[in-house]
Amino acid sequence: MLSAVAIPRYIETSGEREYSLRQNISGRVKNAWVLARADNSDFPTVTRLASYVRDDNVSAKDNGIVVRRKTAIFMVPTYHDSACLYSNKSVNDTVRCVGSVYDRMP
Repeated sequence: MLSAVAIPRYIETSGEREYSLRQNISGRVKNAWVLARADNSDFPTVTRLASYVRDDNVSAKDNGIVVRRKTAIFMVPTYHDSACLYSNKSVNDTVRCVGSVYDRMP
């Protein structure tokens, strides 16, 4: 009977942990965007935005910021319009909006 209660709780806890990790990664990139804007009085490029995310496991890609973790790689998409409709196409494009994190293949 205990396993019937413990297994669903474990799965729920794992899902909560995954959700928290995604929120943390997105939040860090969005905070870096605000800092980069404040420091430069302009919109940062994808490359400059990546440099503001204080982490050795971060890199700029044409359409966003890649964050590597132990067993997964996450992508935080960036956009060149303020409505988050049009993805950046180059690491030299300015970032006017930062999206929410999603998985990439490891």
